[in-house]
Amino acid sequence: MNTPSARNENIEQKKRERRLGWWMLLPVLAIAVGIAVGLWFPGYIASEYTTFFAVGIVAAFDSILGGLKAVPKGTFRLRIFISGFLVNIIAAVLLTFMGYLLSLDLYLAVIVIFGARIFKNLAQIRKLLLKFDGKSDSI
Repeated sequence: MNTPSARNENIEQKKRERRLGWWMLLPVLAIAVGIAVGLWFPGYIASEYTTFFAVGIVAAFDSILGGLKAVPKGTFRLRIFISGFLVNIIAAVLLTFMGYLLSLDLYLAVIVIFGARIFKNLAQIRKLLLKFDGKSDSI
């Protein structure tokens, strides 16, 4: 039945989908700006900081994939994404720094943990994109 409330819900759903479409362009724009700034102002990272920088990049990549996984599920919240992004990077770099102070290679633990999460997120994104229901093998 096409009741007025069902039509209103359908209209609201379409509005949400349109708004979400614009938010999906934000990461693309951020990548383009980052590449442009990197090419325009080539930087130098001292060899002492490369481990911290690499760990931060891996943590950021994990957060980005987590956000991309939440979009098709309909559970994406920008505030949660930004806070998780920052907390992941800060925690990973601080853990690496603590390992540096203790002369331990704690960055390896950080890389292993975030690497496992990255592959888990990639698998879930793949399943969501293929709309895998777990009941059949057909694509």
